[in-house]
Amino acid sequence: MYQKDGQGNLRRTYIDRIVESKISTSKKDLSCTEGHLLGVKIIYDREKRPAFRLFVDAVAKKITKI
Repeated sequence: MYQKDGQGNLRRTYIDRIVESKISTSKKDLSCTEGHLLGVKIIYDREKRPAFRLFVDAVAKKITKI
């Protein structure tokens, strides 16, 4: 589960905004539980924050209220 700000597509996920994870975020690559590669770990230059850069259409978003 990820807390997203703003509108638009999900292009990157910041590690500190991941609320609930079923997988390890310390790995170099982001894969789903079935083993599909979703993105790679980067340091986002503008904010100097660790994030996962997601591949196009690798993740579908669903808006939920917490």
